[in-house]
Amino acid sequence: MRTIHINPILTKEREGGYSVEIPELDGCFTQGENLDEAAANAKEAARAYIKGLSPELLQDLLEELSEEKERTIVPLSLDIQE
Repeated sequence: MRTIHINPILTKEREGGYSVEIPELDGCFTQGENLDEAAANAKEAARAYIKGLSPELLQDLLEELSEEKERTIVPLSLDIQE
C-alpha cells in the first residue's frame, strides 16, 4: 500500500453545497452537501479514478505525484466589460 497526497479544491456553490475538483487527477470532480461530505466524496472519487487507471498510467501518476512541487494559490480579481 502507498499513500499519495492530493489537494482537492472545494468551492461553496450559490445554490448550496460544495463542488470539488482534484487538480492532480485530470477530470476528477465530485460534490457534497457540506464540507465533511465533500471531503469524503473527494477521497471516494480519487480512489475510483486511480482504480480505473491502467498500470502504466498509474505508474506515471505516482511518479508525477512524488515530485516535490511548490504550489501557491493566488486569488485574482478581474474587471471585465459586459
